[in-house]
Amino acid sequence: MSTLTQKLAKIGGGGKFPSNMERDLYRVLELPIEPFHVDLPVRSQVNRKDIELKRIPMLLPHEMYHYMFEACWVGAL
Repeated sequence: MSTLTQKLAKIGGGGKFPSNMERDLYRVLELPIEPFHVDLPVRSQVNRKDIELKRIPMLLPHEMYHYMFEACWVGAL
């Protein structure tokens, strides 16, 4: 089994930390793109009634597109 396959198999710890799967995937792929952080209102883990802000990292689609196709355009010029 390749190293990449082993790393992909470990993503999310087999469901132990499912909310970290996207983050783990980006780390395995080693994309040279910095995530954009968004503050989202979520229910408090303590009492589920209060709302608190949680900072969520996300990759913007236009930056992913640019990264994936930049080499194609550079080679075409």
